This record gives sequence, structure tokens and C-alpha cells, in this order.
Amino acid sequence: MKITILDVVLQSGIAYEMIGYSEEHLPIIEKVRKCRPDIDTTQLRMLTNPLEMTIFYKIKRQTYIKTLNYKVGFVFDTASIPNLLKWFIDNDGANMLIPSLYHDAGYGLNFDTRRFTDAMFRALARYYGNKYKVRFYRIKAFVAWVGPASPVGKKIYNGVVPEDHFNYGLCT
Repeated sequence: MKITILDVVLQSGIAYEMIGYSEEHLPIIEKVRKCRPDIDTTQLRMLTNPLEMTIFYKIKRQTYIKTLNYKVGFVFDTASIPNLLKWFIDNDGANMLIPSLYHDAGYGLNFDTRRFTDAMFRALARYYGNKYKVRFYRIKAFVAWVGPASPVGKKIYNGVVPEDHFNYGLCT
């Protein structure tokens, strides 16, 4: 499925904090570890302000609009990039932040199919890679997408995380 992003409008800036091993964050970390044992908890981020995101996109010749509302406290884990490739892809870079937010919400809240969510992640990664003039952005978007979206990646990912564990804003 080829999706072309036309524009992304954010109603406010994105404000988030890293979730550390402080007293206030330990309950969040434990909750995530129970429902998503595969996640590297050092990569967890939490929104500190509400965010409304409107995505204008095209599939073939049809144009669509999708609006997402994120609440304060939404937990996400940035893009799941293998350690081996983190020198090539900054999973916490500006070009991966919106795609990661969308992807984690799509998988966690099941508002789209996994196939569509993966395709939208790739399209958003390409859009933001181009917008921020990231070198090799098409290759980076493909590499970030291919992990969980490829047949091998799905098999590995589903082997670690059962389908019914995708009920999160990382876990709700």
C-alpha cells in the first residue's frame, strides 16, 4: 500500500520527557514491562502536553484526512531500531518522532489495521526525512519500517509480543 503524505498539522508543539528510573516513573515502567516485555524501557517517552495531529494523505487518487488526539501522559517508545543500526538511524530524531507517535498509537489503540499503520509509519518517516533534510531519508524510512513490517520481522515481533498485548498508549 503506497501512501503519500500531503501535510501534517500539529495544533501545538510536541513536549515530552524521557521516562527515567525515578519514584514517579517506576509504576509506568513496571506496567509497560508486564504488557510489553520486549520493549527497551530506556527508550520510553511520555507526552507532557496534549497534542492534536491532523494528517492529510493520499492513496492512489483519493485524498483523506485523519485527526488524532493524544492526551498528556501518552507513553511511546520512539522507533524500534536495532542497536546495530542506531548509528545510521536516530530513533529519537525529529524526523522519527511523529511517525513513532502515530505507529505506537495505531498498534496500541488498534484504530487502523497493522498493515495500514506500518504503511503510514513509512510514509510519515519519508515525509519528515525530506522535510528535515535528513541524508538518505528514503533508505532510513525503509529500514525503520522493514523491521516490524516484513514477514520475518512480524514473525519475530509476534513471537515476543502476542497480538492481544497491543492495548496501550504504551499500555493502558
